[in-house]
Amino acid sequence: MNSTQVSLTPKLNVAAAYGISAKSPTLAQIYPTPAWLDIPLVTATSTQYSPVYLVYTHKMQTSNLDLKPMRNSQAEINLGYNEKSFSARLNAYYKNVRDGFNSRANYMNITVPVYDYYADDDLQKIVYQQTGDYKTIKDITYNTIENTESSYTYGFDWSVSIPRIPYIHTSLSTSTSYIISKENNVGNYDALYLKTPVSYQGNNIWYVLYDPQLYSKRYILTSKLNTTTHIPKLGFVIMTNTDIFWKNNYGSLHKNEYQEALGYLDQDMHMVFIERGNGPSLPPRNIELTSGAQKIIYANFSLSVAKEIGKKIRIAITTYNTFNSLLNRADKTGNGVEQIVSYNAPLSITGGISLKL
Repeated sequence: MNSTQVSLTPKLNVAAAYGISAKSPTLAQIYPTPAWLDIPLVTATSTQYSPVYLVYTHKMQTSNLDLKPMRNSQAEINLGYNEKSFSARLNAYYKNVRDGFNSRANYMNITVPVYDYYADDDLQKIVYQQTGDYKTIKDITYNTIENTESSYTYGFDWSVSIPRIPYIHTSLSTSTSYIISKENNVGNYDALYLKTPVSYQGNNIWYVLYDPQLYSKRYILTSKLNTTTHIPKLGFVIMTNTDIFWKNNYGSLHKNEYQEALGYLDQDMHMVFIERGNGPSLPPRNIELTSGAQKIIYANFSLSVAKEIGKKIRIAITTYNTFNSLLNRADKTGNGVEQIVSYNAPLSITGGISLKL
């Protein structure tokens, strides 16, 4: 990453940085370990003879030789102001990830022979043999890794720090951040299984293809207020941390609540795509629940108390969500589905002892 910093005045400075990086796929991603699938062919039990369990083992060996390096670019600009009584900083940044590694589902059928079996009293065992027929095992899924993930994030941070105030031995810092992020899995498709098949061009369709549901944008606005107070005579250090959650909204970038089908999986589990607007007989998908917004503004207060014994021993107790403020919000979506959102985690208390040798 290249960076530069310029002092505009003795108290005011500006800095900027830009960087480009790439991450090559690992050998484990290019040549993943094989997966083994056991398909039962004969499951025979008897009260007289030993049971028989015959399986067909299919080895699924995949390779991802077409993987490209994941690319990442980021930039930021920083404006800082320093006084004796306080310091302030404003930071804006941007990050873009392209050709990220993501798992993609693939579908296949496996044809296996059909076996018959019977209890042979002369041989005193269960005998099995092929009948000459074959059957097809459907709905088999395996994953490959592809460069289908992309995302970007940009936002700003504003922070103010006040050094220790002599009369109360307390220092303060506060910050506010606003983040916008977008995620898109290009080239990935969701295959939705239908409980009841639909007829399309004379074929029964069990799986319908849609654009990935994770095509979303998120907005987050938070603030923090931290204090540190020293009580020298008692050897105590009291730290507080207040998090304020103003906004946490996420939503699908799909324009409609009902997502149009892109195609289907045929009898051989191959993807078949149709032209947009030509699939009225294929059911749409309701994606209303992929959007949501924080309905209330809430805060979380945490407290930590540390006792210093001499200069080598420090005992600390920390409470997260000190007042055990738990908030639940229930709302109904447009189709009548009730969503219950829980804010904050329950009170938790941790402790620790550190020694300095």
